[in-house]
Amino acid sequence: EYDGDEILIVYTPDFKYGQNFFLCKTEEAKENYLNAANNELENDAEEVIPYEPRGLRTPRPWSSFGSEIEIEEETIIESRPRKNFYLSRARANFGSPLNFTDRNVGDVKDGYIDCLPYDDKTLKVKKLEHDIGIQAVPVVNDSHSQTIWPKPRNANTQYIPRELAPEEIQNILQSTKFNKTIQEAIPRLELALQQNQIMNIFYDDYTGLSASDNTIGNQSNTNFKEFQSFTDLQFSKDKHITCIDWHPTIKGIVAVSCAERLSYYERIEQFSRCLMTSSLILIWSFADPIHPQLMLEAPDDIFCFKFNPSDPNLVAGGCINGQVVIWDITAHSDRLQRRGYRAKGNNKKNRNTMNYLPGFDDQEQSEHAPIVKYCAVSSIEASHRAAITDLQWIPEQIEIGRQGIVIENKSQQCNQLITCSPDNSVLFWDTRSNKPTAKDKEDTSATLTNLRFKYLDLNWKPILKVSLAKSEAMNELGPTRFSISPRHLRKSKSHQQNLQPTTAPSPQRLISEYSSASFHSPSPTATSRVRPLTLDNINSKFFIGTEDGRLVYIDWKMDKDPDTGKLTTSKPDYYLNAHDSYINVVQQSPFFD
Repeated sequence: EYDGDEILIVYTPDFKYGQNFFLCKTEEAKENYLNAANNELENDAEEVIPYEPRGLRTPRPWSSFGSEIEIEEETIIESRPRKNFYLSRARANFGSPLNFTDRNVGDVKDGYIDCLPYDDKTLKVKKLEHDIGIQAVPVVNDSHSQTIWPKPRNANTQYIPRELAPEEIQNILQSTKFNKTIQEAIPRLELALQQNQIMNIFYDDYTGLSASDNTIGNQSNTNFKEFQSFTDLQFSKDKHITCIDWHPTIKGIVAVSCAERLSYYERIEQFSRCLMTSSLILIWSFADPIHPQLMLEAPDDIFCFKFNPSDPNLVAGGCINGQVVIWDITAHSDRLQRRGYRAKGNNKKNRNTMNYLPGFDDQEQSEHAPIVKYCAVSSIEASHRAAITDLQWIPEQIEIGRQGIVIENKSQQCNQLITCSPDNSVLFWDTRSNKPTAKDKEDTSATLTNLRFKYLDLNWKPILKVSLAKSEAMNELGPTRFSISPRHLRKSKSHQQNLQPTTAPSPQRLISEYSSASFHSPSPTATSRVRPLTLDNINSKFFIGTEDGRLVYIDWKMDKDPDTGKLTTSKPDYYLNAHDSYINVVQQSPFFD
């Protein structure tokens, strides 16, 4: 039982007795707690600290960390006395006229001096750095304007056509200027009317074809039909075709190159098998679709090749390892002519046409296709670093010099070719070998192939290299296809009339031709006697398609670097992100030069 009237319940937020509330059960405990609380308040009131003003802080001694040395180094101190200069001229020279004249540089010795920049290592200029802060505050002007809104009103305007009087019309029709203008325009109007009568250039042919197919009895077959197929079970089986080219002069002769269906890593794993497998270019005839007529042996798989337009007996090809190969099929040109369409009618007289099928001749009568070994192959160090993706002969009317200058070709024979590869380069090659020695001239017993390509085999190097420079916004450009201007490909009429299957020249004639003129090392007498004509009006720029789908327009002429003085490839004139992937064909329109 509690003796008092009131019970004391105390709240303790700091859990003094283990709980946040506690209860006083007796009056004595209640009084003790209340008296203790009052005593604490009185003690707090008595212990008041008087205010004392704060004195000045005693400065600490200076401790150097090296900053004063930097300040002394940045301070400009005059180390030598100043020099005074006084510049003047005679009073009589003030206001006198000046006369300038032109002088030819060649008239005076040392009249032209070229001062090239160079890096002077002895000169060292120290640049002082100053920290300067600048804050620009814009000027703000407040302005206002008040426009007066006039009373709205409805307005209308009517135009009356201007008409000439009958007298003025007669004067214009009878004037000399009007009649002269009509007479000059009549031929053009007649030509336009005649062209409209012959063909409507605005007519949609595809719409007309679809409309004609809907009529009864006029259903046209738009699918391609197979005309002829060529298959060799030994050399082209399980391979993919990399390039096809027609013979320039003999009809019905087509050449096909095949390669293994292997990726880059599969080719590395199966390197020994690929090395033992023959890499061939098969030359087929439509008269015999089963047996190839010739087989051109290559050191590695061929990715592109072309017949020489002026001398079809020469074939140039590009390998997967970056080398350029040349074959000479002059000894087998008669075999191709016999197998072509020209000699097909002559062979019918000796055959029974009822029982004859192409390709199923008797083994005694049919001849095995000879394998022609390559005559020359380029040096592996000077060749491309990747597979050659495109190859093209330079037209016979022009030649490319050392620095990419276009000169006239007096011989009218294709002797140079261009190759490109994804190794970021385009190479120009010349098939003419160096000048033979006197011992080689006397040795007429050598074969024709040895005479023409004896000095090129494994020593063949390009005469010009065009390297695609890196751009700031893109990585290296890997060329896959290129196309030169259609103006370069135009042939003269005399050359087209004389383009017939060539026969093998005699060794004596070949030696005399190669001894009298050579591209790489011409004799001094030949150079002084015949100077090649530089063709300045020929465009030396061409288009290149890359691996990543870009189209590049670049000049093959070399430029001189102003810093180093070396000859370098000029920068591309034009970039175009045409496609998102590999470019397979680049061909310029023959209607736009």
